[in-house]
Amino acid sequence: MKKLWFDEDIKQAACLHATCEQEMKYIRQYGYSGPVAIIPNPVVFPEGIAIKEQIPVQKRIGYLGRLHPIKKVENLLYGATEAMKQGSEPFNIEIMGRGSEEYETFLCDEVERLGLKEKVHFVGFVNGKEKYEKLSTLWALFVPSAQENFGMIVPEALICGTPVYASLGTPWKELNEYRCGWWRDNRPETIAKVIREVLQKKEDELLAMGSRGRKLMEEKYEQHKVAQMMAELYGWLLGECSKPDFIYE
Repeated sequence: MKKLWFDEDIKQAACLHATCEQEMKYIRQYGYSGPVAIIPNPVVFPEGIAIKEQIPVQKRIGYLGRLHPIKKVENLLYGATEAMKQGSEPFNIEIMGRGSEEYETFLCDEVERLGLKEKVHFVGFVNGKEKYEKLSTLWALFVPSAQENFGMIVPEALICGTPVYASLGTPWKELNEYRCGWWRDNRPETIAKVIREVLQKKEDELLAMGSRGRKLMEEKYEQHKVAQMMAELYGWLLGECSKPDFIYE
């Protein structure tokens, strides 16, 4: 069926939509050679969720998302252990999310084995206002995934003014460009280094990073800006305007 219908439909598409450069790469690898529009998922700024104005006294880092082996949450645990061995300041870890029972058990066993039982708190599934409140209490969010598409975890943290570490398996090099986080490999030793960098920053430095992250979301990902990109895409397809710079042929 794939060869009979899906491949042919893809080949005849006037344009395909990708949410990031990484997705466009996969589209090219699949064999599609036509135009690709890179338009991110729209980011909605929830009512009542403002950028934080002060850094919590308790030093806390965290993870938010599905608990699955591809997310490499264990690398955060290994990195935290290494940071502590290197003499980092005391900190706690919040792991927010649910997943497969097998992987959750594995993470709990690793916490026990590494002697992190007093440092790691498994929060479970969070949503809505509670999710943003939790993100606001973090000194930084960690996304150590082996592979990740655009997703919404990074934008949700940046909306709150929380800096983000994201692995090179995610499409978030703008964290480096906007100086609102860290886009680096997901080796435990690298994560340990980032943890120490986070904990050593002064309050004004973290707030400045948070402000730049919020600005990134406002300038490039806010829902009305993304909607305008979609309108420009269809205008180009209909021959009503010149090709936007986010379309690659």
